[in-house]
Amino acid sequence: MQQSPSRIRRSFWAAAGVSLALVLGACGSAAAPAASTGGSSSGATASAASTGQAASGNTFTMSLISTGTNKVPAFTTTGEDSEIYGQIYDSLLEINSKTNEIGPGLATSYSVSPDGKTWTLPLRQGVKWQGGYGDFTCADVQFTWNFNKDPQNKSFWQTTASNVDSVDCPDPYTAVFHLKTPFLGFVWNLANIQPSTGYVMSAKAWAKLGKDGYNQTPIGTGPFMLQSLTPGQQVVLVPNPDYWGTKPSIDKLVFKVITDTQTAALAVKTGQVDVAGIDALTATEYKSTPGVSVLTKQAMHTDYLELNQLVKPLNDVRVREAMRYAIDYQGLVKTVVQGFGVPGYGGMIGPQQTGFDASANPQNVYDPAKAKQLLQQAGVTTPLQGFFTTYNDTQDVNMAQYIAADFQAVGINYQPRPLERGTLVQVRIQDTTPAAIIGDTWGPDPSSNFDGTLLGANIPPKGLDIARYTGIDTWWNQQHSAATQADRLKALSGLQAQITKDVPIIQLYLGSDVWLVNNRVKNFEPTTLFSSDPFNLVSLSGS
Repeated sequence: MQQSPSRIRRSFWAAAGVSLALVLGACGSAAAPAASTGGSSSGATASAASTGQAASGNTFTMSLISTGTNKVPAFTTTGEDSEIYGQIYDSLLEINSKTNEIGPGLATSYSVSPDGKTWTLPLRQGVKWQGGYGDFTCADVQFTWNFNKDPQNKSFWQTTASNVDSVDCPDPYTAVFHLKTPFLGFVWNLANIQPSTGYVMSAKAWAKLGKDGYNQTPIGTGPFMLQSLTPGQQVVLVPNPDYWGTKPSIDKLVFKVITDTQTAALAVKTGQVDVAGIDALTATEYKSTPGVSVLTKQAMHTDYLELNQLVKPLNDVRVREAMRYAIDYQGLVKTVVQGFGVPGYGGMIGPQQTGFDASANPQNVYDPAKAKQLLQQAGVTTPLQGFFTTYNDTQDVNMAQYIAADFQAVGINYQPRPLERGTLVQVRIQDTTPAAIIGDTWGPDPSSNFDGTLLGANIPPKGLDIARYTGIDTWWNQQHSAATQADRLKALSGLQAQITKDVPIIQLYLGSDVWLVNNRVKNFEPTTLFSSDPFNLVSLSGS
C-alpha cells in the first residue's frame, strides 16, 4: 500500500517462479540469492520544509499524505508508516531497491533444511540498538516473532508469523526458525517488505518502554533515528551514528504532509520538497519542467474495491458481479491513470506473479448490459443506495468519482467518501461500511497479496478482510503448506478461480510508480515494493 499519488504503495513486477528459485537456491549455507528483476515530542524546531521555505543545506524532504498511524511494524499497514519505520528498523534480509535482489541484512546468510521446515540464519555481530539498549542478538529475533505470533498482541501479521512454530537461539548470533509446515515463499517474510515480520524490535527496549512508549520512541538498528513527530504535519529523522551499514550523508530526513498531488509537485518545483510520489496526470504536466525530473518504474501497485457481504444486497453474488461488470476499466486506465497501468484481474494475482493462471483469473471486462441483467436477476430495487470509502488524494478521488459514475449508469448509486488517513482506517473496517477502495502493492510472492485481506483470520478488526470473506481459506492454506511447486501452483489456481467466482473484491488496475524529483537530489533509487526507500544512500548537490 509509492506515494503514487499520495500514499506509499510499494510493488514489484516479479518473474513467475521467483520464490521457489529463492528457496531452492538457499539450501545449503549461502548468502541470500537474487530475485528476478522486472514519537517523540512535537516541539522540535521547525525545519525549512515545515515553514514553507525552500529546503536548504543538507536536509532531504519527501512529501507523504500523512504521518502514519503507528511506528511499530506489528500495528500498522499504511504505506506512510512503512516508509518511515523502514528507516529506523532493520530486517533480517534486505532487498536491493535497484535490482530487487534479496541480500544480507541483520542476517548475513540463510540455509534451509531438505524438508523446508528449518531455516538457519547467522546474525550480524557488532550491531547496536539505538537509545543505548545494547547489542542486537538472537534474543531480539526470538522476541519479535513471538510477539507477532501472540494473539493477545493483536499484530496485523499474526497469521504470517504463526507458521513459525518456534525460533531457537543456539548462540547469540544464530537464529533457527522451525516452521510448522514448509513454505516456499518464507524468504520474503524475513525481508523488508510487507508482511512486516522481517523487521526486528529490541526486547530490552520493549520491556522498558511498552507499547505506547515504543510507538513514540521506536528503537531500531537502522540508518536513521526519530527526532520528532508532529502528527498530521511532519516527521523528522536524523542519522544513527552507530549504524553498521552505509551511513547517511544527509543531516536530516524530513517527511512533510501534503495531501494534494498538485501541491506536492509544486513544492518539488520550488524546492520546498525534494521528492514526491505523483499521479500520472501530474507526471504528464511536469515531464518538461526545468529543475525537476519525472522518474517512472515498472511496478505492481493496485487499487481494489472490497465489498462488505454483511451489508445487503452485497451478500448476493449477482449484485457483486454486476458491480464488476459496471466499471469501464479501459477508460479508467486511460483517463485516471493516464495509461500508466492495465485493467485489473478477477482472481487477485498479477500476471507476473508466481502461479498466475489466466484460465482461472481473467482480466476484468466492462459490460454494462450484463450488469443491469444481473441486478434484475437479483430482484433488487434500483437504484441501490450506499457509499464506499477512499483515500483523499487527487488520483484516488478522481478514480472514485469515475467508478461512481459507472455504477450510477447501471442503477447503483454508491457515492465515494474520501477520508483523511486517521478517519479512513477506522471507518473502512466498520460492519456498516458497504465497500472500501484499498491501495496495495504486491510483492514477488502472491501469498503477500492476502496477508492482510480476504482470509477469515483477517476479518476486522484483525485485518482488512473488509469483504468478511472466507472462501479461499482452504486454498490459501494448501498453497502455503505445499511441499512442491506443482502442488502450490494447483492450489494457487484454485484460489484464483474461487475469487473470480465469488467476487468479494474488484481489482481496478495494476500500475506503475511515478515520482517527481528535484534535480539537486542524487542517488535516489526508490523501491517499487511495499517497503521503504534507501535514503541513507541519497546525497544532495550543493550541500
